[in-house]
Amino acid sequence: SSVSLSYFTNMILVGAPKDSSKGNAYAGRVYVFNQKYVNGSTTDLVWEELQMGHTTSLWGENNGDQCGTSVSLTLDGFYMAYGCPLASSTDVNTNMLKAGNVLVKKLVYDDQNNQWDAVLIDQAIWGEYAGDESGTAVDLGQDEEDSHKLFLAIGAPKN
Repeated sequence: SSVSLSYFTNMILVGAPKDSSKGNAYAGRVYVFNQKYVNGSTTDLVWEELQMGHTTSLWGENNGDQCGTSVSLTLDGFYMAYGCPLASSTDVNTNMLKAGNVLVKKLVYDDQNNQWDAVLIDQAIWGEYAGDESGTAVDLGQDEEDSHKLFLAIGAPKN
């Protein structure tokens, strides 16, 4: 369970690493909320979960991945990182149990479908070795002069 708040866009990420709502026990999930005014009011604010497009996955893929153990949102609220420290690589060449990984995604609003999508930037960043638990902690920052330039710190306590 972790939380990250965006300063400029009134967005919040909430990590729920033991979420099993997709059918995989403790796969984990990341929720994205946005603060908005109620019924045209200028004073009554509520937090509303953003509805993501059908191509967006903010859940862990397998039992026990515990995605959302750590979450981080940039100040502008358009980039997020989240850790899945107990994820295992199933690649035949690596096969690293509980190496863990971190995903960095960009939040993009789709005007045509009136919904948000979280687009994966590059690929998952895996721990170096089996058992690293990479993604136990994450911190995502961005350059003040170029908001597309990101900096990422990843905690892997068993590396």
